[in-house]
Amino acid sequence: MTIPTILLPVFIEVTLVFVLLGFMAKSRADAMNAGTRPHDIALSSDAFPRQTRQISNCYANQFEMPLLFIAAVILAIVIRQAGTLFVLIEWLFVIARIGHAVVHTTSNNLSLRGPLFLASAVATALLWLILALGVLFGIR
Repeated sequence: MTIPTILLPVFIEVTLVFVLLGFMAKSRADAMNAGTRPHDIALSSDAFPRQTRQISNCYANQFEMPLLFIAAVILAIVIRQAGTLFVLIEWLFVIARIGHAVVHTTSNNLSLRGPLFLASAVATALLWLILALGVLFGIR
């Protein structure tokens, strides 16, 4: 696999992070303009409207499982373990994370959000399994 092919899903995940950052900033600014006071949110975001908290939580989630995803991709490039299956699983991860973000920031329907999170978690575990098998047993 080429480096651009391997990294494209990472670039999309990083773009998702910045899109969510923009949505969060706008939502927080709107809440402040609508009357949320700075001292009410200085220690906790609980005073923000529900939608603003949803977006903020979704943004924060991008520094949990996606961190393991990005680390796996970087390691796969370094040790040359990113084959076709690895890249396909990367795409599964990114598609699941985009779906998760859409659900999380809109309806927040847990019966939809949960399976999308699980799909991204399984994809991440599979990426690490591929790396482990490659390093420990030479399986590609």
